[in-house]
Amino acid sequence: MAWDSTSSFSPTRALTSQLSWLELENWLKYSAPIVTGLVVLLATYLLLDHAQTRPLSKNEPPILPSRIPFLGHVLGMLFQGGRYVKNIGLDNPHLPIFTLPVPFSRIYIVTSPSLALSVQRLPPNSLSFTPLVPDITKRVLGLGPQTVEIVRQNIDPTPGEPSGFLADMHDLVGKSLAPGEEMKKLIRSAAHEFRQVVGGYVPPNPDNVEIDLLVWIRHFVAVATAKVFYGGDNPLAADPQLEEAFWDFDHGLGGLLAGVWPSVMAKKAYKGRERLVKAFERWLVERRYEEEDVAGIIKQRVEIAQRHGWELREVARSEVSFLFAGIVNTATTTFWGVLQVCNDRGLLGEVRKELGVRMDTEEIVWSQKEKVLLEAVVKECLRLNSDTYSTRLVVPKEGVEVTVKGREYWFKGGAVVQISGGTIHSSRDNWGEDVREFRPERFLAGVNYKNFRAFGGGKTLCPGRHFAVAVIRLLIVMVVTKFEVEIVGDKLPEKDDGVLPVHVLEPKERVIVKIRVRDERKFGADE
Repeated sequence: MAWDSTSSFSPTRALTSQLSWLELENWLKYSAPIVTGLVVLLATYLLLDHAQTRPLSKNEPPILPSRIPFLGHVLGMLFQGGRYVKNIGLDNPHLPIFTLPVPFSRIYIVTSPSLALSVQRLPPNSLSFTPLVPDITKRVLGLGPQTVEIVRQNIDPTPGEPSGFLADMHDLVGKSLAPGEEMKKLIRSAAHEFRQVVGGYVPPNPDNVEIDLLVWIRHFVAVATAKVFYGGDNPLAADPQLEEAFWDFDHGLGGLLAGVWPSVMAKKAYKGRERLVKAFERWLVERRYEEEDVAGIIKQRVEIAQRHGWELREVARSEVSFLFAGIVNTATTTFWGVLQVCNDRGLLGEVRKELGVRMDTEEIVWSQKEKVLLEAVVKECLRLNSDTYSTRLVVPKEGVEVTVKGREYWFKGGAVVQISGGTIHSSRDNWGEDVREFRPERFLAGVNYKNFRAFGGGKTLCPGRHFAVAVIRLLIVMVVTKFEVEIVGDKLPEKDDGVLPVHVLEPKERVIVKIRVRDERKFGADE
């Protein structure tokens, strides 16, 4: 009798079934360790997340877990930049301070202006920014290990203790850029240089050429600032292409700060920085810093660095950072000021009316009380576009318990406390329902200045703020007085808050303008 493949018993089916069992046994044999490993990894991952989201003390600030277990907050900050933390603060207005658990550590975020004032007054043996500086400068500037060790010495001296490099440099900058004769001398020099670059600018035919407003403003600020501090033979004057290298360095700071293979992962910024360092090293080796037109603060910076044992190549890296501090926030804030004023014909008319018929730069710079609208414009631009953090390290390794505004808080040792300027500047509770609108008049009516953190606060308060605001005010005046700036398009760009907010934020899109000369007169008279 012939075998029927459809009958209840079939050798083919039996063989297939046997092979299937063999395959299953083999799969189980070889995959069991993999499955076991995955289960162990998943269990470990969930246990780590569980441990991470448990309070370490009854007085630790409230913990806000992330949607993605364990790594969520790190990924959020990586992909959303400063906007991530800012929005968490805005979504939890009832929490003046909260904890973001991150792998094996904590970030404590302060969003209450009153609490921020109290936190920044805590003694440096509890919370301090300066212990973070050596590692930050090592990554961003590429300082060598010997120089980093010099920076670490006597970093937070108490009264009677010898001061280290960082303390000496902070005192110098604070003294030189505080209101007084030394700052007045620098402002006069800045006024002179801006008169040259702005007053001498001849715009191309606006019917044929459109200009990127931010790039245009940047050029003025970079050229003039380099000359004010480093003299006529400064590195940017010797090689104009260094301007591009400077902005490459600026735009890649986040990659450099990460410190992961920077020559590859932050290639453009790394190359830009090294080009600047070589140029400044050559400038130092040739002793150009001794020339008469170099600012006194630069000569003293070089002297302090060498006294503490810095090599000239390392001093060059330090001067790149000082040039950065002098240019970036000034340029970007001036851009926003010119953009907002020229976008509103009514505001433009009021600013020009406030300036009157005089074009005396001395009067523009120093008559702050009379030029209240211009001052308000600058501050409102800073409020809207400065999302910077004030950062402190929890110094005691065992953690620290502090009393702030009558309440006790415990912070984990080695963790970071950040005052979120972006949240404070964007809070309706602090600034009203129109918080997202540009309204400089809010500063005319008087504001609570604990809500305004564009310059940081406490020991991290920007020492160059008076000089920077004077220069910003001066440059806005020169541009809106001398030129008609026509903005192409009918919509202003939003700020790019999806990046690490290390300085005043740039726009998301380019702003294209047409520029015509409005007033042929010169600005004041050269001293």
